[in-house]
Amino acid sequence: MVVLGDRHFSVLASIIPVASNLAMTPLLTRALGTTEFGLWATLVALLGSVQLVDLGVGSSLFRFMAVAQNRDGRSGCTRYVAAAVTYYFVFGALCLLVILPWHASLYALISSRTSSPDQTVLVFLCLIVLTPIGNAFLTALQAVGDFRQTALVILVSQATYAGIVLVASIILHLTVAQVLMAQAVQLSIVICYAAIRLPIWKIDRWLTRTEIRQFGTFSSRIWLTNLSGVPVLQLPIIAVTAIASPTAAGVFGLAAMVALALRNLPLMSVAPIVRSLTGTRLQIIGRSKQADKSWRKTLWIYAVLGVAGIVVGVPLLGGPEYTAAIAPAILLFCGYIIQLNGAIATITARQLGLTRVEWQASAIGAAIHLALLWPAISIMGIYGPGTVLVISQAVTLLLVRRQFRSFVRAEVPAIPIS
Repeated sequence: MVVLGDRHFSVLASIIPVASNLAMTPLLTRALGTTEFGLWATLVALLGSVQLVDLGVGSSLFRFMAVAQNRDGRSGCTRYVAAAVTYYFVFGALCLLVILPWHASLYALISSRTSSPDQTVLVFLCLIVLTPIGNAFLTALQAVGDFRQTALVILVSQATYAGIVLVASIILHLTVAQVLMAQAVQLSIVICYAAIRLPIWKIDRWLTRTEIRQFGTFSSRIWLTNLSGVPVLQLPIIAVTAIASPTAAGVFGLAAMVALALRNLPLMSVAPIVRSLTGTRLQIIGRSKQADKSWRKTLWIYAVLGVAGIVVGVPLLGGPEYTAAIAPAILLFCGYIIQLNGAIATITARQLGLTRVEWQASAIGAAIHLALLWPAISIMGIYGPGTVLVISQAVTLLLVRRQFRSFVRAEVPAIPIS
């Protein structure tokens, strides 16, 4: 009898959202139409951009929650959850104030692409707050080792989301607002379940000034890296929507979603890897050597399978009118594969506190990406973002690899990850 461990449930928790999104794509592309599908993909990209500019709080939570869990048990982890939820409410309010000067342009963009602009804007604003809070709670469940419960709640929430969209497409004329509402319900399920498991209203104390200062210092360094990720991950679809026609934006939206989904699949075991890269400096380096070796070996095999999957899968997901998305999706996917090649090096740098190394490489790659993105879209259309991504991530990988070799140069034996 096979017994599933934490890593298996962590993998399952990562596969479920990706598989659900891919399974729902044929329904969304056909029910929404090219124009509305492009709008939905753009709003999702905007939500992703908001999460990446949260001053590094979301990316730092797992590390500090895991340490607090080992030191103080669930009460320690819950304190960080409570602080994160409070922060994200304030952060969401600030985001709304930042968006306010551009609300007319945003409303004009939405109203030109959907029949329900008011509902779309309202639910989108709610998601700005709900999305990071939901992610924070999922991170907390993983930090305390509840991988089984995490996988279960993700499965239930994704099934609910799929059911709402399916029913709406059958009974009603599916709109972007209805899809966003389904996403809000999905996140609400996650938040309610996690809040019951980790009741933040029962914390014994708030974070101390020292804990806040340590968390803030680390988060600010991670934020610089996350900020440089916006041009790479989210900006292409936003730029295409701003420059290209609504139809081209819809085609590229499918290409970007497929490529990003395939990018996220290899990252499904990151949480157990991060948990294993602990201990002394020598232990972290030794474990990272073993992890990096196996990671790079399997990544190229995955790259070949991914390209084949794009060629076969995109027409099935979108239909004949989305065939033009194949080439842009392959270009984006190749860029993401280059980026993922340095993932273990990046994680190791974080665990060793060498966030400056990661930020410098990411900042240079992001600067190249920003400089070339708009000219490339103007000249090459929907093929431009993928071409620029390959160039910028190749430069970033060279820099990351050079730094990685420098801090693992010590003769340390590889330590298998348990």
